Amino acid sequence: TPVSDGKQIFAFFGLDGVRAYDMEGNELWRTVVGAGTDPSGWGTASSPILTDELVIVPATSEDASLVGLDKKTGKEVWRREAELLEGVWGTPLLVDGADGADGAEELVIATPAEVWGLTPATGKLRWYAVGPESRSMSSSAVADKGVVYMVGGRDSGTMAVRAGGEGDAALGVRGPDGPRRYQGERPRHIYICVGRRRGQRQGRRVVRPREVRR
Repeated sequence: TPVSDGKQIFAFFGLDGVRAYDMEGNELWRTVVGAGTDPSGWGTASSPILTDELVIVPATSEDASLVGLDKKTGKEVWRREAELLEGVWGTPLLVDGADGADGAEELVIATPAEVWGLTPATGKLRWYAVGPESRSMSSSAVADKGVVYMVGGRDSGTMAVRAGGEGDAALGVRGPDGPRRYQGERPRHIYICVGRRRGQRQGRRVVRPREVRR
C-alpha cells in the first residue's frame, strides 16, 4: 500500500525497490532495498510507513531487513538486519512511547518469535518481548493507548505488551491459544477478527485477558 505525507507519495515494489512521486505522479527517486527472496517464496507483502524525515521500508522478503530512507533523496539512513525478519509479511507501526522513560515515539514490529520496539531515527533496538513462536508473521501489530497487540498465524497465539520499555520487556497476560505475556494495566477487552474459510462470514470474538503472574 502506498503512503503519502501530502507532498509526496511513496510506494514499495519489492525487488524493484522504493519509489517516490510528487502529487502529479512524476517520479522523484527510486532506491533498491534488497535483491533476495524469502525462503517460502511468497514475495513482498509489507508496506512502507513515514516519520517526519524517513520512509521506513520493511524489506523483509528481499533482505530480511528494516530500512530507513531519507524522504527527500531516497538515500539509506539506516538498516537493521535480522534472521527473524525473513518470516515477516506485516507492516510496522509508530507507537506513542509517552509511558516510557523518555516519552519517545517508537517503531514497533511483530516477528515470528518476538515483538520489537526500535528508535525510528536510527533503527536501534529499544526493547523486545518474547512472544508466540511461529513459522511466519503475516499480520501487523496494532496499538491503543500505548499497548501493542499482535495476533499470530495458524500455529501461533496472541500477545499484548506495553510500549515504552527498555531491554527485555517484562511480561504478563496470556491469550486464548496459549501462554502469552503483557505488562501494565489490563485492557478490558481485546477484539480479534476471526475469518472462516470458503466464503463463510467473518466475525469477531472478545478475549478477556487474565492475570498469569504478579
